[in-house]
Amino acid sequence: MVRARPRWKEDLVPDAPAQPTIRLSRWDPRPIRQIGAGLSVTLFGDCLSSDQDVADLISTSTTPARAMVRVLTLPGRFGALVSDGDRVAVAGDLAGTVRWWWARRRDGVHVALSPLPLARSPQPRVNPLALAAHLILPDTVPGLSDDSLYLGVQALSPSRILVISGDHVSTERRPNPPSISVRDAPDAFAEALTESVRAHTAGAVTVSADLSGGLDSSTVALLAARNSRPVTALTYTDPYAVNDDDAGYAFALAQGEPGLEHQVLTGGRDELPFTGLASAPFTDLPTLDTPLYTRTRFRLAPVAGTGVHLVGDGGDVALGAPITYVADGVRLATAGRFLTECTGWARLRHRPVHRLVRAAVAVSRMSYRTALTNAATELETLRPRRAEHVRVFESSISWLQVSKVARWATPSARAQVAEALRVCRPGGEEDGADAHARRIIHAHGSATRSFLHVAAGLDVPVVVPFFDSRVLAACLSVPAWQRTTVRQAKPLLRQAFADRLPADLFARRTKGDYSACEYHGLRVNAGEVRALLTDSRLADLGIIDPAAVRTDLEAAISGARAPMGALSQVVATEVWLRQLETYAGDV
Repeated sequence: MVRARPRWKEDLVPDAPAQPTIRLSRWDPRPIRQIGAGLSVTLFGDCLSSDQDVADLISTSTTPARAMVRVLTLPGRFGALVSDGDRVAVAGDLAGTVRWWWARRRDGVHVALSPLPLARSPQPRVNPLALAAHLILPDTVPGLSDDSLYLGVQALSPSRILVISGDHVSTERRPNPPSISVRDAPDAFAEALTESVRAHTAGAVTVSADLSGGLDSSTVALLAARNSRPVTALTYTDPYAVNDDDAGYAFALAQGEPGLEHQVLTGGRDELPFTGLASAPFTDLPTLDTPLYTRTRFRLAPVAGTGVHLVGDGGDVALGAPITYVADGVRLATAGRFLTECTGWARLRHRPVHRLVRAAVAVSRMSYRTALTNAATELETLRPRRAEHVRVFESSISWLQVSKVARWATPSARAQVAEALRVCRPGGEEDGADAHARRIIHAHGSATRSFLHVAAGLDVPVVVPFFDSRVLAACLSVPAWQRTTVRQAKPLLRQAFADRLPADLFARRTKGDYSACEYHGLRVNAGEVRALLTDSRLADLGIIDPAAVRTDLEAAISGARAPMGALSQVVATEVWLRQLETYAGDV
């Protein structure tokens, strides 16, 4: 008997069997590889294993889901589809940069690596509740709900595997990466990152890399330069930035590494945030890359059309951990270590130690489900979860953060998101700092996904080594409590490469600050941003009160402190909604 295979869009025939339809689109990560074995495997993106290695790995698997668990252990950053002709399993990458969506249609279940080809019927329609949740809880949504930003389309969480058999759809929890001992983690991480950079650059005609001067991009650029090929290293600097010593550190590293051909790119008025919003490309999901598009275009222009461009994106979330790691420390560590961490953060942030201790203890006793309920109450009452005198830093010790967008949201939108939070039933595996770290990685991965689309439109194939599966797995094998400390930035990176890379790389104690650029950009582009809120699409959807946003916008334009992250979210979404209305291109 010849088994039916999943139908691809261009292969559809009227009497095709009831198998999932795979909707291809220009948003799919390339390359696409199909491997035939007892089970058929399709890989989307950069799997660093050979076809034979993939076939051998799954040769004894009896179901697509079991085969998928093995496929997801392979090195690279990719999504996968496994089929035995009767059942199909799909999953994305560990970081969430490659994701799946699905929808039920009259002819069966359709799946795609973008929500857009599933939403065109004939015009995509936005899901207002999902969009409101995306704005109000940006770091929580990837695991909060199956609803996507498009009506009628479901999103697959990066932590799940989707299994389809005929019309039946179910999900299974994605297993955690294979365990590595804390003692072996530095070597495993160093080996995985080095191999990732080598594999991505080995066949490239030309190689370029970001060289910000910080730990992450500098590590990747130095590793690339040691593959016996010249690497064009790009450092972006900006006269509007405050405490910007990136260029100095980058220059010093480049001087000591013959394989790096250093270029410093100095942005100006035309590269300020919020400039040229109308020129930003359409992406299938709203992205904070929209307000930064002219800067991105400027800094990537010198390497357009090159072989591969390496970036350090993802290093912060892979190598670090959210501040809630101190809450885990209440029950996992000695009192001495816990107090040392709290004291260090208190001094760094100029806060009383006892308040940090009190906040950490309170959060340690709270489940993620309780945190969702508390956030719902905050949305319903618009009252902070903590007393007014508690500063932002203490309040950041929480399993989730409510965006400042909430104070601009309509009562109806807040009430609907609050209700969604109350009915959410997360399992116990969502508790603790390690689960919190995974949620933040997924949110960052979603943002990186959009950046990859923007860069591809500029003819720059970007590689993100820190989000390769084995690199990220090595990082996550170290518990959050042991992965970070107030005394040292990214200790795992230092442990892995202190004897392999220049000591100057680990000497830096500062970080470039580009927040002032946002204020300058708003002031220069005030007219265009005001126009977006004068005829607000988010207001039309009943999500925000534009008058409330304009109050904070005018404060920012005048130079007063304002929630710039939230303003960027709203501006990016307003631009995206307008682009969606007129989008008529290929899916």
